[in-house]
Amino acid sequence: MNLMVKLAWRLCTEPDQLWFRILQPKYAAYCDFLHLQEDNTNSSWIWKGIEQGLKIVQQHYRCTIKCGTKALVWYDRWVNGLTEPPTPKHNFADPARIVYVSDLMLNNPTRWNVPLTTELFDSQIVQLILNMYIPQHGEDALIW
Repeated sequence: MNLMVKLAWRLCTEPDQLWFRILQPKYAAYCDFLHLQEDNTNSSWIWKGIEQGLKIVQQHYRCTIKCGTKALVWYDRWVNGLTEPPTPKHNFADPARIVYVSDLMLNNPTRWNVPLTTELFDSQIVQLILNMYIPQHGEDALIW
């Protein structure tokens, strides 16, 4: 099982590899491997093992935020101190317009959009987000 988890992790973190480009159209044509939800019934035994590894990766990964352009607000674990992705306030009318964490940021210099985060999340989540440091350079990354 450790090998399957390692292969699943590599699928999520190394999209420039040839084997990733081969598997992507067949098993995850419409999303990335990290957010894959359905079990493919018409698949090889090795893919079924990788799917089990993906389930473990999905339970334990986190995103480190730098630019915010890779982490999905509603699907990824990116807020330090939360074990699940954040949820919007019940009265927030349009969470679909916020997709990536970068949608919650202002530029020059990069910083959190305090009015938007306050409108979007409960005060406890807002505090956790505002306490997160945003580097001025770099890309988001997955960590275990």
